[in-house]
Amino acid sequence: MTKDLLKRILATVYLLIFFIIVIFIFFNKDLFLNLNFENIKYNYEKLRTILDNNKFISISLYLFLSTIWICFVGIVSPLLLISTLLFDYFGMLLSIFSFILGSVLTFSIANLFKDYLKKVLVKSNKLPDFNEKSIFLFTIFRLVPGMPFVIKNIFAIFFNLSYKQFIFATILAEVPQVILYTYIFKKAIDTSKVYASELKLAVLTEDLFLPSILLLIFFILLFILKIKFSKYFRQMS
Repeated sequence: MTKDLLKRILATVYLLIFFIIVIFIFFNKDLFLNLNFENIKYNYEKLRTILDNNKFISISLYLFLSTIWICFVGIVSPLLLISTLLFDYFGMLLSIFSFILGSVLTFSIANLFKDYLKKVLVKSNKLPDFNEKSIFLFTIFRLVPGMPFVIKNIFAIFFNLSYKQFIFATILAEVPQVILYTYIFKKAIDTSKVYASELKLAVLTEDLFLPSILLLIFFILLFILKIKFSKYFRQMS
């Protein structure tokens, strides 16, 4: 496959995703133009009722769309919020499955263009050497916050991993994060409902205290890991 053909395929995929979002907003413009708390609450409850009555379809649709999104876009925060809103803690399991599947698909596609990608990164001086501890280093690399999955999954080909090693490292790095963020989103959603109905600031503070502490500890851990292993990833920044 040539460089121009690869660019056309990727451009087509991203344009397709963009147009789907635009079309969705266009046909639901009244919903977006009249947003307020009551409308959001009404539409949310209405959607939850529809999903509860069509669980198989809604779960299948989420798994399919989230897998495609992870494969080609890789921004996980919106998916975690949506899955928590629509499926509560069960959405955590759905996200874990679709995130891993989407990551494997990206890794497979990247392997098809491994030689081309290596040439590009060698020219740009962004190809580090991972001859030792590749699984461990890739696990640390996946913990870098703010980096889309699609970037993590593409760079995985330079860690010399097999598919089993890739899946193992992905599970090890991403599953705890999915659990943590799902818990935080769920607590925030539940607390916002109570706060909106009873206007008790104390309830909001108490319920969000533990999630805030866990998130702080998580970011401190990431900061320590980033400092300790920065020499391995400085070229990729």
